Amino acid sequence: MLYAALKRGKVEVESIALRIFNIILSNASFILKSNSMKKTCYLIALLLCVNTINAQSQNSEKEIRNLEQIEVKAVLEKDSTMLLKLWDKEYVVNSPDNVIVFPGKTTLDRPVMKRSRMSFARNTEQVIFKGDMAFAMGSETVVTTGDQSQAAQSIKRRYTNVWMKKNTSWKLVARHANIICRE
Repeated sequence: MLYAALKRGKVEVESIALRIFNIILSNASFILKSNSMKKTCYLIALLLCVNTINAQSQNSEKEIRNLEQIEVKAVLEKDSTMLLKLWDKEYVVNSPDNVIVFPGKTTLDRPVMKRSRMSFARNTEQVIFKGDMAFAMGSETVVTTGDQSQAAQSIKRRYTNVWMKKNTSWKLVARHANIICRE
């Protein structure tokens, strides 16, 4: 069954490793009664599963951290093509202006696209996975330009981005950011 699913390309490596791990755990009493050769084989399979799950998690974390930086660059450059690829059509933001921003007529109908920035830096401190969701948390520093009330002022804030795996790609589905200080 797993082989057929793999062949069709519909099951990810992590999912397969978890299934094998669950099969081994569900047969634990049988394994304990088996001869030493079978025990060795089961132990090797278990170790491979754990190693595969760990490698998959590390790759996913690198991918999320990379997407975080791609989004920063796209916001800074107002790259609407890239933002459409990154943002889910239902993307919701609890903005640093203390306003919840829901999707407008288009995904790009957002205050972030109307603001100019001299610089924007994001430090992703932690990425946590729960199923098909990833939570990226950290700090940001934004320096605005133009006639905004904080023009040429450095604004430090904390943020949480919520990414969801949809089909084969990650989409940013929700965000919260709050200002912690202005310099």
